[in-house]
Amino acid sequence: MALVSSDLVPGGLEAAFYGPTLLPAEQAQQNAFGIRKVASPFPSLDKSDNAGISNVFSAAFDHDLTLKYILGFRHSQSDEFSSKTGYTVPIEVGQNATYDATQWTNELQLLGALFDQHLHWTLGYYNKRATTPALSNYELFGLPGEVFSLDTNIVHDDSYKEKTQAGYAQATYAITDRINLTAGGRYTKDTATLTGTSTQQEFFFYGPEVCGLTPGASGVDLANCTQSQSLSTQAVTYTVSLDYRLTPGVLLYATNRKGYNAGGFNASVPTNPPPGAPEATYKPEFVTDYELGVKTEGNVVGAPFRANFSVYVANYTQIQRTSFGVTPTGTYDGIANGPKARIDGAQLEAEVRPFHDFTLMLNYGYLHTEYVEGAPGFPVGNVFGQAPEHTLNVSGTYRHELPVGGTFLATASYAYQSQISFMDDNIGLLHAYQDGYGVGNARIGWESILHSTVDVSLFVKNFTNVAYAVERQDETALLGFTGTVYNDPRTYGVQVHYRF
Repeated sequence: MALVSSDLVPGGLEAAFYGPTLLPAEQAQQNAFGIRKVASPFPSLDKSDNAGISNVFSAAFDHDLTLKYILGFRHSQSDEFSSKTGYTVPIEVGQNATYDATQWTNELQLLGALFDQHLHWTLGYYNKRATTPALSNYELFGLPGEVFSLDTNIVHDDSYKEKTQAGYAQATYAITDRINLTAGGRYTKDTATLTGTSTQQEFFFYGPEVCGLTPGASGVDLANCTQSQSLSTQAVTYTVSLDYRLTPGVLLYATNRKGYNAGGFNASVPTNPPPGAPEATYKPEFVTDYELGVKTEGNVVGAPFRANFSVYVANYTQIQRTSFGVTPTGTYDGIANGPKARIDGAQLEAEVRPFHDFTLMLNYGYLHTEYVEGAPGFPVGNVFGQAPEHTLNVSGTYRHELPVGGTFLATASYAYQSQISFMDDNIGLLHAYQDGYGVGNARIGWESILHSTVDVSLFVKNFTNVAYAVERQDETALLGFTGTVYNDPRTYGVQVHYRF
């Protein structure tokens, strides 16, 4: 299997070889369709419903003591289906995934002040509980024209539950009227369980139904075709910062933080995988960063401005990245812990108002990523996925109060990002990348029409109609093709917003 690119379609359509023979008729048909239409026997689907509730209760006992309770509830449902090949070919690959997630969060805070308001402190407790039942159906090597059916699929039915508990404390002390010292610590404990089952036909797309769980994988009971896993991780993290008010319009600061990301499961991975490959459970990820910055505000030739600039270094240990492994029974992928890694970056944010109703904004970011140490699955030459070296955002906004009531609004923006990889393991994967691109958007509208609570605006997104990939997986070596999802084309419309 091999992959070729065609210049007949904007953005570089990728067509596939299946065995030694290219499918010229299918490739010609796809070239005629363009990048946002495929000839698939499976209809695509992407549907989601989200709902949430949040509430903050606050009680002040006196000027120096406040109690807060923060409640959060989120419910998400999703149903999506995608065809991985896009051709009616001897190999059809389709995937359907549904989930129904519920999450509750509770946070209790006690805030106070001491020493004549020189010391401000916070004590807190955080609790999160989440449940995510998920059903995924994967058809591999389906017959041409065959209807997508659970009877011929690899079916995973899982339930993932997680619980987070954390206690934290933070305080800021005014050493002088210009110098503040902030220090805080947090203890976090995460526990998670994963239970599920998996079935498939004995010969992928025909034959009797058999258990599809990986023999030898963690927690697998093949006799009952069930899998149960549990995991508990914990960490102590902190933040320390010092800020100095050099002048009324200039603030200098230095910060050091340690962060943590919990571990998790790779349900299909067998025990004792090869070095560098995903294991049945992966470990927590830790990052320690250092940041220096300056925040300024003032006037330039009578024009108010605000500008912030910072440089930072982030050092990772046990970094979590997607990887894959090979065993005598086949290939598998999941999340693995890599060696030490590092990010160096800089950020500039600037805003200026050259005249009363007009504001210009500019944001620029620089990012350099690297693995400090190499290891199987994490070679030094790999670049971080989804990490562009350069990002730029420029916008201009004109707002004018209207005599009849309301505000006239006109804004235009341009956003650019340099090349990225969509895959963490990307050495030698020529089709895993998206070249740099820029997108322009514009909006014109009337807010609070005639002093009402109604806003109306006209908008256009991607007005230059740039085509770029928002997701791309190079499966050349495994399946013989690259799957690409492209952005929306030029989009325009009317938006009405009503405030209750």
